[in-house]
Amino acid sequence: MAFIDRVEHIRRSTPKTQYTIITVSVIVIFAGIISVWIAQLPYELREEPEGPSLADSFQSAWKKIKSQKPNFSQ
Repeated sequence: MAFIDRVEHIRRSTPKTQYTIITVSVIVIFAGIISVWIAQLPYELREEPEGPSLADSFQSAWKKIKSQKPNFSQ
C-alpha cells in the first residue's frame, strides 16, 4: 500500500479512529524526542565552560561602566 493510499484510508475512517491515530503518533514522536534529549543530557552536563562565565562578563562590564561614569549608580 503506497503512502497516499494509506493517507486516503485514514481520511475515510471514522473520527474516533483518526483521533486515536493522531494521539498515538504524537505520543511516539514526543517519546522519541525526549529519549534523544535524555540520551544527550549527560554529555551536556559534563562539558566544562570555556572562558569566563556570563556572570563574570556582567560584573566586569558593570565595573567598567562605573569607572567611566562615577555618578551612574546613584
